[in-house]
Amino acid sequence: MKQLITCICILIIAASCELSSSIHSSGQKKPSEIIPQQEISSNDGITVFLTGNVLGSLKPCGCSGGQLGGLDRRPAVFNTVPKDKRLLIDTGSLVENQSQQSLFKFTIIIEALKYLDYDIVNLTKQDIEMSRQSGQLDSSSKEYISSYETDQKFPIGNRLEYELNGQKINISVVGFDPLERPIEDIKKVFPEEQSGKNVNILIINHESNEIISGISKLGVVDCLVCPIKSDEPTVISDSGAKTLACAVGRFGRYISKLVINNAPDGSLKLSFDYIPVREEIKQDDYLKDLYKTYQDMIKDAGLLGENLRSPLDGNLKYVGSEACESDDCHSEPLRHKYEYVVWKESGHANAYATLVEEGSQYDPECIVCHVIGYKYESGFKTAETTPELKNVGCEYCHGPGSEHCKDPYNNKTTPIPDKVKKCLECHTPEHSGDFAGHEEEKMQLINHWPEPNDVNTVK
Repeated sequence: MKQLITCICILIIAASCELSSSIHSSGQKKPSEIIPQQEISSNDGITVFLTGNVLGSLKPCGCSGGQLGGLDRRPAVFNTVPKDKRLLIDTGSLVENQSQQSLFKFTIIIEALKYLDYDIVNLTKQDIEMSRQSGQLDSSSKEYISSYETDQKFPIGNRLEYELNGQKINISVVGFDPLERPIEDIKKVFPEEQSGKNVNILIINHESNEIISGISKLGVVDCLVCPIKSDEPTVISDSGAKTLACAVGRFGRYISKLVINNAPDGSLKLSFDYIPVREEIKQDDYLKDLYKTYQDMIKDAGLLGENLRSPLDGNLKYVGSEACESDDCHSEPLRHKYEYVVWKESGHANAYATLVEEGSQYDPECIVCHVIGYKYESGFKTAETTPELKNVGCEYCHGPGSEHCKDPYNNKTTPIPDKVKKCLECHTPEHSGDFAGHEEEKMQLINHWPEPNDVNTVK
């Protein structure tokens, strides 16, 4: 199966590269957009854009507004700085695991980084393993570096030259694992200082307060890029520290920005900031099409049907929401009329349609929150074979209804002791940025239980 996936990846890459080549050779410029003025570097310095820890997040899911991220919005941010004044670095951790789906994601991310013309891409151990499976990376390509020894023999670092106010600036970027080599070796891995001013950037794959302190005391590193601290970029070092230690965040929701400028005393000054990748930033057409290619890869591989499914306890089965429409149950004109009728008019009853709009209806990672029981044997399989289990229906919250339908008075559905906790299974900050802090307001949108009963008491 992996050989088949590798062949598919290679074919996709070949087609994508041909398209990318035609775009560049035609003289077309990559689309850009004016982003908010306060988010643009307002000086004549050199801007180092830092990304990393994307962990397979190609774009926001698109299920609600206010989401951050997307590879297709990066050109609009990068192009606010002239190419001769910017350096693009990705610190690695391109995917989260080594699954088949992650292999597809890795293929797309590498192609996107090539199109975006990254200067340096630091590869972690997992990145290298995924590159071996896909057969995608070539150690002769100048942009890839890694602190790990492999058959491909990627260099540990690279140096690039820039000009700042008539002076040459040498920027050296090195990957380093402090658990595999003594910290003192950092003095050896950076190239000897050249004429002009020098800035040394070190990317490490493990960190602790002791490691950060030890690296800072060496007096060699100007900017230390540490592993994940939070989704949002953070400055780890104290204000005024000689070594600026930072983390770039996760899932590509922000683009970190290290600006190198001249200080009044003639030395170089480094400042750290970050830009939220908001949904109003213009998308790049080629990268949008590349994401559609990923969706086609997922569909063609049939990953939706390869999900490992668990049996339900007590031989229960999912039956679909239409089973609740019977006149003697949750429909009009009887006393439970609110429950089915109001649900039918809610957004939950059309949750599957939002996947179709985004083209993500074949993605196992997306489908789970838009259908009933995808993780279970009697749950959703495909829209063709189990259409009755599409959407966020009754059984998503109240449990499988096979026994309840047979004898509703003696077989109650699953109680919901904590309604907000149940909602948070899907309405996470990354998927529903406007849910937190508006829980009660959101609950009113799905209020389908007869008053004065609260959802907590519905059985």
